[in-house]
Amino acid sequence: MGKTKVFTVINYILSSILWLLGVLTLLFNILGLWAPWHLAGFGFIFYIPIPAVPQILAIVFSCIEKQKKTIIMNFVSLGISILFVFLTVFVSSTWFW
Repeated sequence: MGKTKVFTVINYILSSILWLLGVLTLLFNILGLWAPWHLAGFGFIFYIPIPAVPQILAIVFSCIEKQKKTIIMNFVSLGISILFVFLTVFVSSTWFW
């Protein structure tokens, strides 16, 4: 297994945790569960840098090895993560009630 595949898998595992925290923040806000909402929200914010490093490395290695499929996969993952950050920070973090 090459570096590209290893970092792509690590990228997807760590990004999926970020996405889960974002969904939980939104869900807890909708349900009015404020203690879990705070925990998920702060967990999301403090977790953002952790998947960012392997995500950048996965993109760099896939560009170096010129693997078009993994380049697209990693940029899609980056786009989804950016959308989750904007959604969570500007929508899910505000109080709905």
